[in-house]
Amino acid sequence: MKILPLAVLVLACTSAMTAQSTEKETKQLKATLSGINEIPLTQIGNGSGTFTATLNNDSTMTFTLSFSNLPGPVFLATINIGAPMTTGGVVVIICDKVSCRSDATNSGTVTGTVSAANVDGGATAQGLAAGDFASLVRAIASGVAYVEVFGGVNGEGAIRGQIRQEGNDEDDKLPGAK
Repeated sequence: MKILPLAVLVLACTSAMTAQSTEKETKQLKATLSGINEIPLTQIGNGSGTFTATLNNDSTMTFTLSFSNLPGPVFLATINIGAPMTTGGVVVIICDKVSCRSDATNSGTVTGTVSAANVDGGATAQGLAAGDFASLVRAIASGVAYVEVFGGVNGEGAIRGQIRQEGNDEDDKLPGAK
């Protein structure tokens, strides 16, 4: 008779610990940016960058974008919807001419947080409406979201990279991943 209450207690504690660990779980994202990934004009140069982000359980994404040795001052960085080697609509402005600070070598770092309020309507033709954070996450999970940094002398993008989920743990798949 004492075994049943003990088993119930163990089961309750295990369930509580599992729920607590799930609440704190986040998803790690990364993009490696280079001019080789740019289209329609591939950029051969020394420009490079990284985008790292954490997809948080509160429907936000915290990020760090670092870039270096771009061909000109950075004036815009965006998250777009588009498969590799295609162009797509802008859904998030990471930084603009004022907030994309770069040094004399056209290098710099930008940090911030993206929420539904930052998702604009630049990709409505692709099915992503303004404020639709869940569809942005689904696009990232499907491999059709990229980061692009504009710092070229001709107004074109200078570096670009597809956003990917880091790691390969099956239970860590993003919502919408197949």
